[in-house]
Amino acid sequence: MIPEVLVGAGEIISASAIVAGFGVTAIMFRIQRELYVYEVLKKKPLWLAWADYLVLTSVALAVFGGTVPLLAVPTIPRSIIGVAAAACVAALVLLAGYVPSILAHYRIELGARREGPHAKGEPLERWFVIGSLICATAAFILTLALRLARE
Repeated sequence: MIPEVLVGAGEIISASAIVAGFGVTAIMFRIQRELYVYEVLKKKPLWLAWADYLVLTSVALAVFGGTVPLLAVPTIPRSIIGVAAAACVAALVLLAGYVPSILAHYRIELGARREGPHAKGEPLERWFVIGSLICATAAFILTLALRLARE
């Protein structure tokens, strides 16, 4: 028989910290690139891609949904651990969606046949972002339901 492995507060905090660390690094790289385009290449407008909002949302979920609730409460009820785990899973799904979304934004392989100037939300990029948000929401609900069903 395979033993049951419980994922607790420590593991959730670790995963959330990794998500937050990656997300902040990715956003800083994107901001640096946009500032280069603006200041050196003198191109306007200055914007973040739709894909970047997946990273920003994943960082917010990881920090405020996955880490803060676990650190703020002296005795952690299982329901709060469930919400934190669900937030962390949703944040990971959003980060997974970032990869095809940013590729579509830059038209690297995905959307490569599209010509003309880049838009704030490339059509294929929008589909990936919206799909990622739907999948992250579903993952949050499923994870929370499974966690609360164990109580």
